Amino acid sequence: WARGMKHLVWIALAAACGGGHATPDAARDAAAPDAGPFVEAPHGTAPQVVSGGGAVLATPKVVPIFFAGDGTIEPEAEHFLQMLVGSSYWATTTSEYGVGAIAIANSIVTTDPPPATDADLQTWLASQLDGTHAAWTYDPSAIYAVFLPDGAMLSTPFGNSCEAFGGYHDETMNASGKIVYALMPRCNNDDLNSLTVVTSHELIEASTDPH
Repeated sequence: WARGMKHLVWIALAAACGGGHATPDAARDAAAPDAGPFVEAPHGTAPQVVSGGGAVLATPKVVPIFFAGDGTIEPEAEHFLQMLVGSSYWATTTSEYGVGAIAIANSIVTTDPPPATDADLQTWLASQLDGTHAAWTYDPSAIYAVFLPDGAMLSTPFGNSCEAFGGYHDETMNASGKIVYALMPRCNNDDLNSLTVVTSHELIEASTDPH
């Protein structure tokens, strides 16, 4: 019985090896018919953005706001903002919402200390845009983009900058009307890539959902 089982094992192994009659892979591949050009599989219509009736900024204009002594990041951020003007990126991400071309206003460089809370930020913007401060002009289509300097932290009801969030947008008001703003703190050790990602994200959100 043991000898017979031994023979069966060897027979099984020989059968598994397949002998010399198997068709080589290369020959099988060569015999395969040409599949032809790639054809996209049938699919339904791509989903479309449907307006819920909310307001958008049809002609958004970014007003960059920097703080004195932050000269290193200012020209780089300004260069990035100018790259958005006329870009296919901006049109692709916003036009479906009814948002048009973006414009970039002259930067404001303030000597005021950076606000420490969101409430301070809203009060400060409202007062600066009251019509009595040079270089500060109220525009209902504007996004007042506040770039905090390195080391400045801003606290909000939903947490602290660079801990709970990397940026946000909101609105406040003064006698002139609604003020749309975006805040970009300095996180990740002054990393420009992180700052530009946050900036583009907040500008798109502020344009498509300002209020």
